[in-house]
Amino acid sequence: MTLEQFKELTLEEMMFHHDGWYMMSDDHSKYEQGVWERNIIEEKVKAQGGWDPFLINMWNDNYNPKMAIKALYDCG
Repeated sequence: MTLEQFKELTLEEMMFHHDGWYMMSDDHSKYEQGVWERNIIEEKVKAQGGWDPFLINMWNDNYNPKMAIKALYDCG
């Protein structure tokens, strides 16, 4: 999937398709793709008003590898 196609996805689809293992890749292009995807997700979250409990649960349900985001963003 290209970055332009990724940008057209819903936030939930982005979270589902994002490869959270990009940080561990030996292939620099895969690492860059992951960084760009993560930045696109963060921009879309910011445009919707930031991380809230609904988005945090969506992230936690879809993100692979499992990494709870509540520790990073305490929303109560």
